[in-house]
Amino acid sequence: MISLVLYELKLKRRIMLGWLVVIALYIGLVAWAERALEEGEMQRLYEELVKQYPEEFIKLFAKGIPLVFTSEVFYTIEYFVFMYVIVLAAYIAYVSAGSIVDDVLDKTGFIVLTTPQTRTRILLSKFLSNTILAVVITLLSLILTVTLVNVVAGRQFNVERIALLHVTGLVYLTTYIALGSLLGSILPLTIAKPVSATIALVAYLLDTMTLGTSLEILGYLSPSRYFPVLDMVVEGEVRVAYIILLVATTIAALALALVAYNRRDLYL
Repeated sequence: MISLVLYELKLKRRIMLGWLVVIALYIGLVAWAERALEEGEMQRLYEELVKQYPEEFIKLFAKGIPLVFTSEVFYTIEYFVFMYVIVLAAYIAYVSAGSIVDDVLDKTGFIVLTTPQTRTRILLSKFLSNTILAVVITLLSLILTVTLVNVVAGRQFNVERIALLHVTGLVYLTTYIALGSLLGSILPLTIAKPVSATIALVAYLLDTMTLGTSLEILGYLSPSRYFPVLDMVVEGEVRVAYIILLVATTIAALALALVAYNRRDLYL
């Protein structure tokens, strides 16, 4: 199975390089903006601006948590929530579904399906390669955060909390890898990828926009409800029960994906 994982990773080299560039540019921009906000009256103006944000904005990016101006909070709102929790989760779900359906759509599935490997091993190799992709992107995000914030903004982050944010973020991403694999195994080939990404985006909105409403219970269907990033940054606490729920969801989705993938007809 190692050879299959290496083959899948080889196909993802450009993805890793692309995310390296995107993350470096985005974190550099956020670090530069944070440094600019501290000059003169900019910090005071930012705090006044936060007070005037509409309730929907606070729900969307801060989940209603009162915002206090610190470098870590600014970084979390401007970079981590948007780029990692929302954009990267949708993208990783898209890629995970694509690793299943592209074998058929691109007529490349015979490369692995004609080898003496079971479908279970093939799907597990795709899951592992996508997990390694998430690990690499997460490490790049952590390293570039600590490096660029120190260089560009001249700030010393609470490295322990930022590292904690990324480690738990990896668990969150792995859940979407399993869900993407499941959707790629059960949905029609032509819509599996966009539907997977859309579900990830809608799930985040379901989590944030139902807060404080009569529909708040629906937010518990979203993986992001169990990844309270600002709580970790501000309080430095990890809710173990949430991590267990994300892991359980990952295992359940992966098990269902294995069943569906083994039963699906693949026309190559």
